[in-house]
Amino acid sequence: MESETSSGDEAILLTITDRDGRHYPVEYFRYDTGPDFFVYDQQIRIGHAYCLTQQETLYLADLCISNAARIPGGQLHWLLGLRPRTRDYSGRGIGSALLQLVIQKARELGFHRISGEVMRSDPRYVPSLLDWYRHHGFDVITGEGKPNIIASLSMRLK
Repeated sequence: MESETSSGDEAILLTITDRDGRHYPVEYFRYDTGPDFFVYDQQIRIGHAYCLTQQETLYLADLCISNAARIPGGQLHWLLGLRPRTRDYSGRGIGSALLQLVIQKARELGFHRISGEVMRSDPRYVPSLLDWYRHHGFDVITGEGKPNIIASLSMRLK
């Protein structure tokens, strides 16, 4: 994170950086139900993290970085009948940077724990997702028998 400035619509503007040093603006909203984060590449939203407040725990409801964001081509692109271009943002460290930002904000807001769940469909898009969460300091508990959920996530904040 590099900067934190407030805009008029309650969004706080932050910045995260990928592995190659490229900066991405993040809109950060502090709602009563929990904070939300929206990641952009120029004016294209390429990712998000939705969180919910559960007493002293921040529940990570969803964290996603796009693997097929549509890039606008402009009028000439449209007039020529060309298909929209897409850009893959996975594997650049943007998700890791966003998760670190969520963890940092959870600490600043006084949460004692972050929890979440991994849905059965999630590893289809990111096969190493459970290892990714472990790498970032989460305890991953698999096989709790909940429908559509393959793992529970938990991180104690110090």
